[in-house]
Amino acid sequence: MGATDRTRVMDQLEYYFSDVNLMNDHFMRRVAHKNNGCKTSHSIASHLSFMAFNDISSRTGLPMKTLMRFRRLNALVNNSMDVLTDAVKNSSSDLIETNDTIDGIRRKPCKPLPQMSDQLMASVDERTVYAKGFPKEATVDELIQWAQRFDGFVSLQIGRHRSGRRFSGSLFMTFADKCLADKMRNKLGVKYNDNELQMETKLEYNFRTKAFIDGQKLKSQPKTNGVSNGLSAKDLIPDKSVVIKIMGLKRSVSTDRLKKFFTPYGKVVYCGRHPDGHCLVQFANSLDTLNGLSAIMAPTNGGIDPKMVINGQEVSAQVLSGDEEKQFWIVANHKKSVRSQRREKLNHKKDRKRTASQTGDQSAKRLAQN
Repeated sequence: MGATDRTRVMDQLEYYFSDVNLMNDHFMRRVAHKNNGCKTSHSIASHLSFMAFNDISSRTGLPMKTLMRFRRLNALVNNSMDVLTDAVKNSSSDLIETNDTIDGIRRKPCKPLPQMSDQLMASVDERTVYAKGFPKEATVDELIQWAQRFDGFVSLQIGRHRSGRRFSGSLFMTFADKCLADKMRNKLGVKYNDNELQMETKLEYNFRTKAFIDGQKLKSQPKTNGVSNGLSAKDLIPDKSVVIKIMGLKRSVSTDRLKKFFTPYGKVVYCGRHPDGHCLVQFANSLDTLNGLSAIMAPTNGGIDPKMVINGQEVSAQVLSGDEEKQFWIVANHKKSVRSQRREKLNHKKDRKRTASQTGDQSAKRLAQN
């Protein structure tokens, strides 16, 4: 095996064992749990933390035989276990190594698996760019070779159609840090061969796709007076509720901590983070009834924003209004409607079971009497 081919094999192996891939690779999760003797169901296991991947960083590592089942890796080593072993043994990888018996691959002890958290996932999303417009006949090797031209490129995630697993013409590119990802996002006229590409951050992509899905769900709901979910235009935005928009708050501050900060001002109904970074806090009361909150709110007339301090950090806040407020309540009312429908289905199911049980008891009594 030549040096170039060995590099391609190691690049692929390091991607499999990378933090970015382990966040999304369900196959690696299942293998890790199976090899570890874990009988947890896949649906539950897929949400466990990185610390559950004992085999990936343990003394035994993941067996070579298991890794040979990976189609792309198998093709790179020509279905040869010896070629795979030789590539790892003769590499200078900072991430992975062979185990003591040379029949498995593991992460090096100096590269422990990080704890899965919302902050980790958010940090990866922040340095990931979504790009589309690639020719669908492009190969993975060609795409990787193209992506490696850009500074700070780390890994590539190919978009595929559900049917046939064909390349969809879009992909996610992860960079070493947010600045490099933003630099890529803001490049003008980026092309792949003669195809001009469209780019956005993964946060923008997530928000756009979620808004589209929510819109499709709203269209499928029955309408009353032109408003989805059976709500009238008057009911869409409640009179006795206010939503505050918090700007400039670091992602390391959890929504629970944010809710705790605002609780002294009034009853907090909802607290969450928008994909573009700002936070939304919904109160059950109107602004004028919240204890002293209006005094530290930013004016809506373009004046100088007064600052509030949350967790030692200065942030600004405004009352949500206009189209932003309308969109918030459309989504909130849709979620409320979905929860209501689920409760109705659950109650209906319980009623049917109760009726069936009562019918069975009555039949048993009649038989006993006869």
